[in-house]
Amino acid sequence: MSPSIGFAIVGSGHVSRYHHTAIKALAYRGARLVAVATRDPANATDIQDRYQVPALGFADICRHPGVAVVAVCTPSGDHAAKTIAAARAGKHVIVEKPMAVTTADAEQMISECATHQRLLAVAFQRRTQPLFKQLKRLVDEGALGTPLMASLVLPYQRNRAYFEAAPWRGTWGQDGGGVLMNQGIHLIDLLVWLWGNPVTVEALTARRLHQIETEDTAAVLLGFANGALATITATTAVSPGFSHRLELFGTQGGVRIEGDAVVDCRLAEGDGLAAMAGAEDADTAWSEGGKAAGHIALYTNFIDALERGVPLVCDGRQGQRSLSLIEQIYSVAEPKTLASPPPA
Repeated sequence: MSPSIGFAIVGSGHVSRYHHTAIKALAYRGARLVAVATRDPANATDIQDRYQVPALGFADICRHPGVAVVAVCTPSGDHAAKTIAAARAGKHVIVEKPMAVTTADAEQMISECATHQRLLAVAFQRRTQPLFKQLKRLVDEGALGTPLMASLVLPYQRNRAYFEAAPWRGTWGQDGGGVLMNQGIHLIDLLVWLWGNPVTVEALTARRLHQIETEDTAAVLLGFANGALATITATTAVSPGFSHRLELFGTQGGVRIEGDAVVDCRLAEGDGLAAMAGAEDADTAWSEGGKAAGHIALYTNFIDALERGVPLVCDGRQGQRSLSLIEQIYSVAEPKTLASPPPA
């Protein structure tokens, strides 16, 4: 029987349910939920009924001797303060994406966790998905040849109710940005994971539909040190919304993925479709955990890191990469003052 590892979840929004599911799924590894933090005492009864653990204030979570790991699932603008306080209290941290809303905050989070010798993991769970792990292997092995061009297309839809349900969404202070920082960051993380950090950035952003502070539409051009180019086009204003697309092309082949399906994979050497089909088959088993499959994989890795010192799937330094790129995009985006929404 594995030794018990006490977890606390800070925040009770939708994503916290994935963390709860992951902790329950890993009970055989000793994972147990000790408490959930809430800022609103009026929610305490509902939280205790839902999670079957005490609802505590964050300060009490930090003082709790049974809590070894804190999962930070609060609005993005609160991630840094909660992570730093938890690390100073001797807790390891799993933080939702984006890890912070500025790279300066992210640096402090990384520094504090290192100073107190605490693990810091960022919830970019798509890195655990067999489909993208296989794509990473193809890229690392040079199966696509020299990188030429990549494309991310994110034609999402978020309605008014989505923003009204959580007023922090679409704000600079608490969301850190719009479609790029909130909805697009998972695919942007995959791009830098696969290809590295770009060296040049050009961008246009706009607020085309939603009554929010930040962008709901963006077009980005990236240049890499090896001469490769990539584009990112993203929006939350499309109706009814479509699956995202990721395409990578090199001198020896290319891959086109839509949603979680391989549309095409051709290689100069070997059967690309067969290689990616195997990854899709593995995806079927991976997704048995439902929407929490990626979080279950992240928590499995986190426990392995605690017990055996294995590398984290996405540590703080890795998690900072997409945040840094998005911050660069915002710094160069034109127009600086976003367009007003069209008349209703």
